[in-house]
Amino acid sequence: MKVRKTFWVIIGLLVIFLAAGRQFQYQLLNKVVYVLLVLILISWIWTRFSLTGIQFSRKARSLRKETGQVFEERLRLENKSAFFKSWIEIIDHSKLPGQNGSRIMAWVGRGELRHYSSYTLLTHRGKFLLSPTEIKSGDPFGLFEKTVTLESNQSLLVLPIQFKIHNFSLPPGYLPGGKSIRRRTAAITPHAAGIREYLPGDSMNRIHWKKTAQRGMLITKEFEEDPQSDIWIILDSHVLSHSKTMQDAPIPKADRFWSIKEKSTYQLPMDSYEYAVSTVATIADYFIRIGQGVGFRDIGKNSLILPPEKGYRQLEKIMESLAFIAADGEQSMETGVLSHMSQIFPGSLVILIGTDRSTGLERSAESLKLRKIHPVFILMDSDSFTGEKRTVSSNAALLKQMGVIATTIHYKDSIADHLE
Repeated sequence: MKVRKTFWVIIGLLVIFLAAGRQFQYQLLNKVVYVLLVLILISWIWTRFSLTGIQFSRKARSLRKETGQVFEERLRLENKSAFFKSWIEIIDHSKLPGQNGSRIMAWVGRGELRHYSSYTLLTHRGKFLLSPTEIKSGDPFGLFEKTVTLESNQSLLVLPIQFKIHNFSLPPGYLPGGKSIRRRTAAITPHAAGIREYLPGDSMNRIHWKKTAQRGMLITKEFEEDPQSDIWIILDSHVLSHSKTMQDAPIPKADRFWSIKEKSTYQLPMDSYEYAVSTVATIADYFIRIGQGVGFRDIGKNSLILPPEKGYRQLEKIMESLAFIAADGEQSMETGVLSHMSQIFPGSLVILIGTDRSTGLERSAESLKLRKIHPVFILMDSDSFTGEKRTVSSNAALLKQMGVIATTIHYKDSIADHLE
């Protein structure tokens, strides 16, 4: 229980009236002293039980959102005690930027249920713990205050924003089909590899019924992976490659109509790395939707590698990885590409995403082409993210002279338009 400033004011008055009563022998002053003592006692007892019977909960429709979306949370407070509460303050201490779940409620009646919604515009990637929540209450005279802290293990995962594209420029001569991989797979594909004896756990739809009838035992079909070239997305996360401008503008507040009125106007921050991460998310979503295997390599501090796979499970793994990565790497793009070259099959498409400050772009392109790997470069214009005049990227021009597809994205440019 906390003592508030009003308590010390009452104590001061108590001392003054007590001294005056002793000095002037006024009965009225002594009665005022008794009233103040009773007031302190009542306030202490009131505060002692001010949070008894209070139940609080917070629920969200979804704990997985993208930047630019509005996170809606439902907060519920119920007074199950036999007495009303003069005031209750709810303070949200979660680390979610722009959160506005704090409220003050007055005169919460016996058995009364109150609830409200909190709307937060998501502007930062990452994982945010929706806790702790502090609940305060006290007496109506403001002498004492009681606080209860509620912990929760609920957390919100904020993914990078991705833009829907319906086409992607491929390098000349690139074909999505490739050589037979000759690698067994548990999935059913159009490419049968042979038959074998049935093993426990094999799916019934893989049984070769004709051979089973001929041999008098269960025979299972085996399949090879679909011979399609892989798509590798390599992100340059070197700490010196990217640039950003610190924006002092306050985080905009979201209300219940914000997602309808203003979602399309959300602008990525003035940070080349955030543009690069959103570009990775957009490209991965496109190739997963058209059924190709996508792999991801982050040339950052932890050198994250996700081998190529198909399906939306792979997209979820890429998106979750993008939620946590940062521009903290020490390897150059050239070093990262050369160290990863042995894991890329000839005929694959490699999309390299960095900035015009990324080092070794030309040598990376030459090394990839020598191994019959098709490179595509998407570069962020660093100067445009520092408020300087837009420039023509010399690296992009050199890459184009080598016959390599290269495009440059500036601050406030549409990522989807550039990729299509």
